[in-house]
Amino acid sequence: MDLFFLMILVLFCAILAAFDIRTFRKAHKVVITEDVRLHFYRTGILFEWLLVIIPIVFLLLTHRDISSIGLTPPALFSDTVNLAFAVAAIIAAAALLILLLYQIIGWICSTKYKAAADTQIRKQIEAERTAGKSFLYLMIPVTTREKKTFTLLSLTAGITEELLLRGFLFCLLYALFPSLSPYIVLAIGGVFFGILHAYQGVSGIVKTGLIGIVFGALYLATGSLIPGMFLHFIADFSSAFLHDQSTPNQPTNQVSK
Repeated sequence: MDLFFLMILVLFCAILAAFDIRTFRKAHKVVITEDVRLHFYRTGILFEWLLVIIPIVFLLLTHRDISSIGLTPPALFSDTVNLAFAVAAIIAAAALLILLLYQIIGWICSTKYKAAADTQIRKQIEAERTAGKSFLYLMIPVTTREKKTFTLLSLTAGITEELLLRGFLFCLLYALFPSLSPYIVLAIGGVFFGILHAYQGVSGIVKTGLIGIVFGALYLATGSLIPGMFLHFIADFSSAFLHDQSTPNQPTNQVSK
């Protein structure tokens, strides 16, 4: 059975790596238009939901119920980790949520904030394009149509990535190594999450890896994926509040060489 679990883990890593390579190539070798962005978002939605087949098969073959991968109501503090860690995890998650909501509310309520955010993302896009990359220009939605589809992508990522990279991965690691410390499992989950975002460069790996640790710590603290799914959705959804469609002089398309 350990060999079976190991094969599942290898398959899981291979699929994620293949998607990561595809995304990297897509991000840097296309002329970006609204249709390209929408195709990118829709492909991501479909692919991530298809990946959910892996934990479903795992549960069926190992006769586990959905609570074993975190699909259960949250508790204030679970008994997986000590109380101090659980409190720190919840505080970190709350702080992240406040920052994200500040970004969203600031964009909606303040013209000055919106202009500053738009200027900042344009500078980042131009700096990236100067380096021969186009990921931000591909990923950040601009038009209303793009933002609607991006919202669905954010919801998909919040649900499926937590299910795969927290619930399923943690369960699989415990199945392979029953005595493994939850803190080591947490670190491994953060590394996986960071590597999945390798197309964002080294800084993207570090940033998303740390955020993944916050999501994982929240899971360990509450015993449920539900709070992390919500926080993950808000984290991704907040990217829809960066680029102002009404502002002239949008970055022009460019094919990297």
